[in-house]
Amino acid sequence: HSTVSCQLAMAATVQVAKAVRFAFVGCGTIARHHLGALKQSSHATAVTAVVDVNRERAENLLRLLPKTQENSQNCKMFTSLTDALQWGEFDAVIVMVPHHLHEPLATECLQAGKHLLLEKPLAHTVESCQKILK
Repeated sequence: HSTVSCQLAMAATVQVAKAVRFAFVGCGTIARHHLGALKQSSHATAVTAVVDVNRERAENLLRLLPKTQENSQNCKMFTSLTDALQWGEFDAVIVMVPHHLHEPLATECLQAGKHLLLEKPLAHTVESCQKILK
């Protein structure tokens, strides 16, 4: 009897982990590698937005999302980071675009209060790196 009540008490305190919702900015080859890593992760994750100036590339990545993934049916596609940030239904942004675009996109994400992962290098110049880190 005490074992059962102990198990019930422990079960009541365990919380289900909320999935970290990601926006992918840049839907090329590197995005596919990140998607593969998220699929293998033991953490709860979901891609809820894909952003690329090339609509076809964004659509292709959208098709690769796991069918069982949380919110995969509701993942939105954008051709503008600004529009995606205005929608805002994600916790973190993974930026996977050419290096000279890192600074403006990273700055926009950080100003919107999003967590950020930038593909290396941080930026293409030391000045751009310093602006991102401000």
